[in-house]
Amino acid sequence: MKLVRHLAIGLTALVLGFAGLSDAQERRARPTDKPFLWQIEGEAPSFLYGTIHVADPRVTALPAVVNKAIDLSDALFTEVSMDAGLQLAMARHVMLPPGEGLSTRVPPDLLERLDAHARRKGLGGAAAFERIKVWCTSLQLQLLEAGPQEGGAKTLDQGLFDRARAQGKEVGGLETIEEQLGCFDQLTDDEQVRMLAAALDGLEAPSDRAARKRPLEELVSKYLAGDLDALVRALELTNAGDDQALVDRMRKALITDRNHRMAERITARLREAPGRSTFYAVGTAHYHGDEGVVALLEAQGFKVRRLSNADANRLRRAPAAAGGRAAGSGSGRRR
Repeated sequence: MKLVRHLAIGLTALVLGFAGLSDAQERRARPTDKPFLWQIEGEAPSFLYGTIHVADPRVTALPAVVNKAIDLSDALFTEVSMDAGLQLAMARHVMLPPGEGLSTRVPPDLLERLDAHARRKGLGGAAAFERIKVWCTSLQLQLLEAGPQEGGAKTLDQGLFDRARAQGKEVGGLETIEEQLGCFDQLTDDEQVRMLAAALDGLEAPSDRAARKRPLEELVSKYLAGDLDALVRALELTNAGDDQALVDRMRKALITDRNHRMAERITARLREAPGRSTFYAVGTAHYHGDEGVVALLEAQGFKVRRLSNADANRLRRAPAAAGGRAAGSGSGRRR
Protein backbone atom coordinates (compact mmCIF):
# COMPACT_ATOMS: atom_id res chain seq x y z
CA MET A 1 0.00 0.00 0.00
CA LYS A 2 2.96 2.35 0.50
CA LEU A 3 3.67 2.27 -3.23
CA VAL A 4 0.01 2.95 -3.98
CA ARG A 5 0.04 5.99 -1.69
CA HIS A 6 3.08 7.28 -3.55
CA LEU A 7 1.29 6.73 -6.84
CA ALA A 8 -1.60 8.86 -5.68
CA ILE A 9 0.73 11.82 -5.22
CA GLY A 10 1.62 12.21 -8.87
CA LEU A 11 -0.49 10.27 -11.37
CA THR A 12 -0.44 11.26 -15.00
CA ALA A 13 -2.11 9.49 -17.91
CA LEU A 14 1.24 8.35 -19.18
CA VAL A 15 4.02 9.03 -16.71
CA LEU A 16 4.27 10.13 -13.13
CA GLY A 17 6.80 11.09 -10.56
CA PHE A 18 9.14 13.81 -9.43
CA ALA A 19 12.23 15.09 -11.17
CA GLY A 20 14.81 15.61 -8.45
CA LEU A 21 16.94 18.75 -8.38
CA SER A 22 20.03 19.81 -6.53
CA ASP A 23 19.81 22.85 -4.24
CA ALA A 24 21.67 24.89 -6.85
CA GLN A 25 19.16 23.94 -9.54
CA GLU A 26 16.26 24.87 -7.28
CA ARG A 27 17.75 28.32 -6.74
CA ARG A 28 17.99 28.75 -10.51
CA ALA A 29 14.40 27.62 -11.17
CA ARG A 30 12.47 30.27 -13.06
CA PRO A 31 9.29 30.27 -15.15
CA THR A 32 9.54 28.90 -18.66
CA ASP A 33 9.48 31.42 -21.49
CA LYS A 34 7.15 29.20 -23.54
CA PRO A 35 4.18 28.07 -21.44
CA PHE A 36 1.58 25.76 -22.91
CA LEU A 37 -1.30 28.20 -22.46
CA TRP A 38 -4.19 28.82 -24.84
CA GLN A 39 -7.10 31.27 -24.63
CA ILE A 40 -10.61 30.33 -25.72
CA GLU A 41 -12.30 33.53 -26.85
CA GLY A 42 -15.86 34.25 -25.88
CA GLU A 43 -18.10 36.46 -23.78
CA ALA A 44 -15.55 35.77 -21.03
CA PRO A 45 -12.21 34.20 -21.93
CA SER A 46 -11.44 30.70 -20.73
CA PHE A 47 -8.02 29.06 -20.75
CA LEU A 48 -6.36 25.75 -21.53
CA TYR A 49 -3.11 25.03 -19.72
CA GLY A 50 -0.84 22.11 -20.44
CA THR A 51 0.69 20.57 -17.35
CA ILE A 52 3.26 17.92 -16.56
CA HIS A 53 2.41 16.05 -13.38
CA VAL A 54 5.62 16.65 -11.39
CA ALA A 55 6.74 18.78 -8.46
CA ASP A 56 9.92 20.01 -10.15
CA PRO A 57 10.46 23.70 -9.17
CA ARG A 58 11.32 24.50 -12.79
CA VAL A 59 7.79 23.42 -13.69
CA THR A 60 5.85 24.84 -10.74
CA ALA A 61 7.40 28.30 -11.20
CA LEU A 62 4.53 29.86 -13.17
CA PRO A 63 4.98 32.48 -15.89
CA ALA A 64 3.22 35.83 -15.40
CA VAL A 65 0.72 35.10 -18.18
CA VAL A 66 -0.35 31.87 -16.46
CA ASN A 67 -0.76 33.61 -13.12
CA LYS A 68 -2.84 36.32 -14.76
CA ALA A 69 -5.09 33.78 -16.49
CA ILE A 70 -5.70 31.96 -13.19
CA ASP A 71 -6.54 35.20 -11.40
CA LEU A 72 -9.02 36.19 -14.14
CA SER A 73 -10.81 32.85 -14.00
CA ASP A 74 -13.90 32.04 -11.95
CA ALA A 75 -13.18 28.29 -11.83
CA LEU A 76 -10.34 25.84 -12.27
CA PHE A 77 -10.69 22.26 -13.49
CA THR A 78 -7.96 19.62 -13.55
CA GLU A 79 -8.20 16.16 -15.13
CA VAL A 80 -9.75 14.75 -11.97
CA SER A 81 -10.87 16.57 -8.85
CA MET A 82 -7.80 16.57 -6.63
CA ASP A 83 -9.62 16.56 -3.30
CA ALA A 84 -9.07 14.57 -0.14
CA GLY A 85 -10.80 11.45 -1.45
CA LEU A 86 -8.55 11.07 -4.50
CA GLN A 87 -5.86 8.90 -2.93
CA LEU A 88 -8.34 6.41 -1.50
CA ALA A 89 -10.21 6.14 -4.81
CA MET A 90 -6.96 5.57 -6.68
CA ALA A 91 -5.77 2.98 -4.20
CA ARG A 92 -8.94 0.94 -4.73
CA HIS A 93 -8.54 1.01 -8.50
CA VAL A 94 -4.88 0.02 -8.86
CA MET A 95 -5.05 -3.08 -6.67
CA LEU A 96 -5.40 -6.56 -8.18
CA PRO A 97 -8.50 -8.62 -7.24
CA PRO A 98 -8.23 -10.74 -4.10
CA GLY A 99 -6.39 -13.98 -4.75
CA GLU A 100 -4.46 -12.58 -7.74
CA GLY A 101 -0.89 -11.36 -7.88
CA LEU A 102 1.55 -9.74 -10.28
CA SER A 103 3.60 -12.94 -10.35
CA THR A 104 0.71 -14.77 -12.03
CA ARG A 105 0.35 -12.12 -14.76
CA VAL A 106 3.97 -11.50 -15.76
CA PRO A 107 6.16 -14.02 -17.64
CA PRO A 108 8.97 -15.54 -15.52
CA ASP A 109 11.79 -13.88 -17.47
CA LEU A 110 10.24 -10.42 -17.10
CA LEU A 111 9.46 -11.07 -13.45
CA GLU A 112 13.14 -11.87 -12.93
CA ARG A 113 14.12 -8.56 -14.53
CA LEU A 114 11.64 -6.71 -12.32
CA ASP A 115 12.92 -8.53 -9.26
CA ALA A 116 16.54 -7.65 -10.02
CA HIS A 117 15.68 -4.01 -10.71
CA ALA A 118 13.62 -3.71 -7.54
CA ARG A 119 16.44 -5.20 -5.47
CA ARG A 120 18.91 -2.71 -6.93
CA LYS A 121 16.51 0.01 -5.80
CA GLY A 122 16.41 -1.40 -2.29
CA LEU A 123 12.80 -2.60 -2.47
CA GLY A 124 13.42 -6.23 -1.63
CA GLY A 125 12.43 -7.53 -5.04
CA ALA A 126 9.34 -7.94 -7.19
CA ALA A 127 7.26 -8.83 -4.15
CA ALA A 128 6.95 -5.08 -3.47
CA PHE A 129 4.66 -4.86 -6.52
CA GLU A 130 2.77 -8.13 -6.04
CA ARG A 131 -0.62 -6.65 -5.19
CA ILE A 132 -0.80 -3.90 -7.82
CA LYS A 133 -1.74 -4.11 -11.49
CA VAL A 134 0.87 -4.55 -14.19
CA TRP A 135 0.30 -1.12 -15.76
CA CYS A 136 0.56 0.47 -12.34
CA THR A 137 3.86 -1.32 -11.73
CA SER A 138 5.23 0.21 -14.95
CA LEU A 139 4.36 3.69 -13.75
CA GLN A 140 5.62 3.05 -10.24
CA LEU A 141 9.04 2.15 -11.63
CA GLN A 142 9.27 5.59 -13.22
CA LEU A 143 8.14 7.25 -10.00
CA LEU A 144 10.87 5.44 -8.08
CA GLU A 145 13.48 6.37 -10.69
CA ALA A 146 12.67 10.03 -10.21
CA GLY A 147 13.45 9.85 -6.53
CA PRO A 148 11.49 10.88 -3.44
CA GLN A 149 9.35 13.95 -3.11
CA GLU A 150 11.30 16.65 -1.32
CA GLY A 151 9.97 19.00 1.32
CA GLY A 152 6.30 18.19 0.78
CA ALA A 153 6.33 19.88 -2.63
CA LYS A 154 3.11 19.58 -4.61
CA THR A 155 2.83 18.50 -8.22
CA LEU A 156 1.95 21.28 -10.65
CA ASP A 157 -1.66 20.12 -10.96
CA GLN A 158 -2.19 19.76 -7.21
CA GLY A 159 -0.69 23.19 -6.60
CA LEU A 160 -3.00 24.80 -9.14
CA PHE A 161 -6.05 23.03 -7.70
CA ASP A 162 -5.21 24.02 -4.12
CA ARG A 163 -4.48 27.61 -5.12
CA ALA A 164 -7.85 28.00 -6.83
CA ARG A 165 -9.69 26.42 -3.93
CA ALA A 166 -7.92 28.74 -1.46
CA GLN A 167 -9.02 31.70 -3.60
CA GLY A 168 -12.63 30.59 -3.31
CA LYS A 169 -12.95 29.59 -6.96
CA GLU A 170 -15.07 26.70 -8.15
CA VAL A 171 -12.85 23.63 -8.57
CA GLY A 172 -13.48 20.24 -10.11
CA GLY A 173 -12.38 17.58 -12.57
CA LEU A 174 -13.16 16.89 -16.20
CA GLU A 175 -13.14 13.14 -15.51
CA THR A 176 -13.76 10.80 -12.64
CA ILE A 177 -10.83 8.78 -11.33
CA GLU A 178 -12.66 5.65 -12.48
CA GLU A 179 -12.79 6.99 -16.05
CA GLN A 180 -9.14 8.00 -16.01
CA LEU A 181 -7.68 4.83 -14.56
CA GLY A 182 -10.14 2.69 -16.48
CA CYS A 183 -8.24 3.69 -19.61
CA PHE A 184 -5.27 1.68 -18.38
CA ASP A 185 -7.51 -1.30 -17.76
CA GLN A 186 -8.50 -1.21 -21.43
CA LEU A 187 -5.00 -2.43 -22.25
CA THR A 188 -4.87 -6.19 -22.72
CA ASP A 189 -2.76 -8.38 -20.46
CA ASP A 190 -0.19 -8.67 -23.25
CA GLU A 191 -0.09 -4.90 -23.76
CA GLN A 192 0.41 -4.31 -20.06
CA VAL A 193 3.29 -6.80 -20.02
CA ARG A 194 4.87 -5.06 -23.02
CA MET A 195 4.43 -1.73 -21.24
CA LEU A 196 6.31 -3.12 -18.23
CA ALA A 197 9.08 -4.47 -20.47
CA ALA A 198 9.41 -1.06 -22.16
CA ALA A 199 9.65 0.66 -18.77
CA LEU A 200 12.45 -1.68 -17.69
CA ASP A 201 14.21 -1.20 -21.04
CA GLY A 202 14.29 2.54 -20.45
CA LEU A 203 15.36 2.33 -16.83
CA GLU A 204 18.08 -0.27 -17.25
CA ALA A 205 19.89 2.08 -19.67
CA PRO A 206 22.08 -0.27 -21.73
CA SER A 207 25.57 0.97 -22.58
CA ASP A 208 24.63 2.42 -25.97
CA ARG A 209 22.01 4.62 -24.28
CA ALA A 210 23.90 5.44 -21.10
CA ALA A 211 24.41 9.04 -22.14
CA ARG A 212 20.68 9.66 -22.43
CA LYS A 213 18.91 11.74 -19.80
CA ARG A 214 16.68 9.98 -17.31
CA PRO A 215 13.16 9.66 -18.78
CA LEU A 216 11.54 12.20 -16.46
CA GLU A 217 14.37 14.68 -16.89
CA GLU A 218 13.92 14.34 -20.66
CA LEU A 219 10.21 15.12 -20.32
CA VAL A 220 10.80 18.13 -18.08
CA SER A 221 13.36 19.62 -20.46
CA LYS A 222 10.99 19.25 -23.42
CA TYR A 223 8.17 20.79 -21.39
CA LEU A 224 10.24 23.80 -20.43
CA ALA A 225 11.27 24.27 -24.07
CA GLY A 226 7.60 24.65 -25.05
CA ASP A 227 7.90 22.21 -27.96
CA LEU A 228 4.68 20.17 -28.06
CA ASP A 229 5.75 17.76 -30.81
CA ALA A 230 9.03 16.94 -29.05
CA LEU A 231 7.31 16.49 -25.69
CA VAL A 232 4.79 14.01 -27.08
CA ARG A 233 7.53 12.00 -28.83
CA ALA A 234 9.52 11.79 -25.58
CA LEU A 235 6.40 10.81 -23.65
CA GLU A 236 5.61 7.93 -25.99
CA LEU A 237 9.17 6.62 -25.94
CA THR A 238 9.20 6.76 -22.14
CA ASN A 239 6.18 4.48 -21.87
CA ALA A 240 6.32 2.12 -24.83
CA GLY A 241 9.85 2.36 -26.18
CA ASP A 242 10.21 1.22 -29.78
CA ASP A 243 7.02 -0.87 -29.76
CA GLN A 244 5.03 1.15 -32.31
CA ALA A 245 1.91 -1.00 -32.02
CA LEU A 246 1.85 -0.39 -28.29
CA VAL A 247 2.54 3.32 -28.77
CA ASP A 248 -0.51 3.53 -31.06
CA ARG A 249 -2.71 1.55 -28.70
CA MET A 250 -1.72 3.60 -25.67
CA ARG A 251 -2.19 6.84 -27.56
CA LYS A 252 -5.78 5.87 -28.40
CA ALA A 253 -6.74 4.54 -24.98
CA LEU A 254 -4.92 7.05 -22.80
CA ILE A 255 -4.89 10.19 -24.92
CA THR A 256 -7.21 10.33 -27.93
CA ASP A 257 -10.34 8.79 -26.39
CA ARG A 258 -9.97 10.96 -23.33
CA ASN A 259 -9.40 14.07 -25.47
CA HIS A 260 -12.87 13.62 -26.97
CA ARG A 261 -14.45 13.18 -23.55
CA MET A 262 -12.73 16.24 -22.08
CA ALA A 263 -13.45 18.39 -25.14
CA GLU A 264 -17.14 17.46 -24.97
CA ARG A 265 -17.32 18.49 -21.33
CA ILE A 266 -15.44 21.73 -21.92
CA THR A 267 -17.74 22.53 -24.84
CA ALA A 268 -20.84 21.91 -22.74
CA ARG A 269 -19.54 24.16 -19.98
CA LEU A 270 -18.60 26.96 -22.38
CA ARG A 271 -22.06 26.92 -23.93
CA GLU A 272 -23.98 26.61 -20.68
CA ALA A 273 -22.14 29.50 -18.99
CA PRO A 274 -20.59 31.75 -21.68
CA GLY A 275 -20.00 34.56 -19.21
CA ARG A 276 -18.02 32.36 -16.80
CA SER A 277 -14.25 32.06 -17.23
CA THR A 278 -12.69 28.67 -16.49
CA PHE A 279 -9.04 27.65 -16.36
CA TYR A 280 -8.58 24.05 -17.56
CA ALA A 281 -5.29 22.40 -16.51
CA VAL A 282 -4.66 18.96 -18.03
CA GLY A 283 -1.63 17.02 -19.25
CA THR A 284 0.03 18.80 -22.16
CA ALA A 285 -0.16 15.77 -24.48
CA HIS A 286 -3.95 16.20 -24.57
CA TYR A 287 -3.56 19.36 -26.69
CA HIS A 288 -1.50 17.74 -29.43
CA GLY A 289 -2.59 16.92 -32.97
CA ASP A 290 -5.80 16.80 -35.00
CA GLU A 291 -7.62 15.00 -32.21
CA GLY A 292 -6.20 17.09 -29.41
CA VAL A 293 -8.45 19.22 -27.20
CA VAL A 294 -7.47 22.44 -29.01
CA ALA A 295 -8.39 21.05 -32.44
CA LEU A 296 -11.60 19.47 -31.15
CA LEU A 297 -12.75 22.78 -29.66
CA GLU A 298 -11.91 24.59 -32.88
CA ALA A 299 -14.00 22.02 -34.76
CA GLN A 300 -16.92 23.07 -32.54
CA GLY A 301 -16.43 26.68 -33.66
CA PHE A 302 -14.44 28.10 -30.78
CA LYS A 303 -11.57 30.47 -31.53
CA VAL A 304 -8.46 29.31 -29.68
CA ARG A 305 -5.02 30.89 -29.71
CA ARG A 306 -1.80 30.14 -27.88
CA LEU A 307 -0.58 32.88 -25.56
CA SER A 308 2.94 34.02 -24.76
CA ASN A 309 4.39 35.85 -21.78
CA ALA A 310 3.94 39.08 -23.74
CA ASP A 311 0.16 38.63 -23.43
CA ALA A 312 0.15 38.92 -19.63
CA ASN A 313 -0.57 42.65 -19.55
CA ARG A 314 -3.19 42.38 -22.30
CA LEU A 315 -5.44 39.81 -20.64
CA ARG A 316 -8.76 41.30 -19.57
CA ARG A 317 -12.17 40.11 -18.43
CA ALA A 318 -13.80 41.53 -21.55
CA PRO A 319 -15.89 40.08 -24.40
CA ALA A 320 -14.11 38.78 -27.49
CA ALA A 321 -13.12 41.45 -30.00
CA ALA A 322 -15.77 42.54 -32.48
CA GLY A 323 -15.71 40.39 -35.56
CA GLY A 324 -14.38 37.39 -33.66
CA ARG A 325 -16.19 34.18 -34.49
CA ALA A 326 -18.55 32.98 -31.83
CA ALA A 327 -18.96 29.38 -30.79
CA GLY A 328 -20.59 27.33 -33.49
CA SER A 329 -19.50 29.53 -36.41
CA GLY A 330 -16.37 27.59 -37.44
CA SER A 331 -12.80 28.83 -37.26
CA GLY A 332 -9.35 28.34 -38.71
CA ARG A 333 -6.62 26.59 -36.74
CA ARG A 334 -4.27 28.81 -34.75
CA ARG A 335 -1.37 27.76 -32.55
